[in-house]
Amino acid sequence: MTDAAPPTVGRKVADGAGLMIALRIAERLVGLASFSILARFLVPSDFGLLALATSVIAVVELFGQAGINLALIQRRSAGRAEYDTAWTIDVVVGAAVAAIVAASAASLAVLLNEPRVEHVLYWLAAASVVGGFQNIGIVDFQKSFQFGKEFRLRLSTRALKAIATIDFALAWRDYWALVAGYVAGTFVSVTLSYAMHPYRP
Repeated sequence: MTDAAPPTVGRKVADGAGLMIALRIAERLVGLASFSILARFLVPSDFGLLALATSVIAVVELFGQAGINLALIQRRSAGRAEYDTAWTIDVVVGAAVAAIVAASAASLAVLLNEPRVEHVLYWLAAASVVGGFQNIGIVDFQKSFQFGKEFRLRLSTRALKAIATIDFALAWRDYWALVAGYVAGTFVSVTLSYAMHPYRP
């Protein structure tokens, strides 16, 4: 006879899967609505510039992914010491990514033949520093099958970021609206992570 997961756990996993599917759909809808509005005020090259800069950030971040959050989720006995260590590592990684991006911004601008990307990268590097301070306690949403809270956190962040970006686009009508929206989204994500979970590193 094989061991089976308790029915309550099975239901939570099934409900969580449903919520995550709904989250993906909702995020796509928010993104589509946001893009449809922004496309009226910005030109394609504005979107391309931000995509170029975020690609640089993504490549650098690949080298800093240590799977700390996944380890906390899998280790049921993890306590404050492990959580504080994971949060500290996230802070250090965020700062390291920012330092690397900022130090290479000028050279990348020359290499990519796009002078505007230099100052954009400086701002995205600053966002990486802020993002490193996200509340590590939110891993409990997945660890404890609190998918409803995970849903609200991620969708709220996406929606507020979209609203902020649209506001900036209405005011500025250029690529800086996308940059400001990206940075604002990071601040929103970090702020909500502390508002929605009581853990304090």
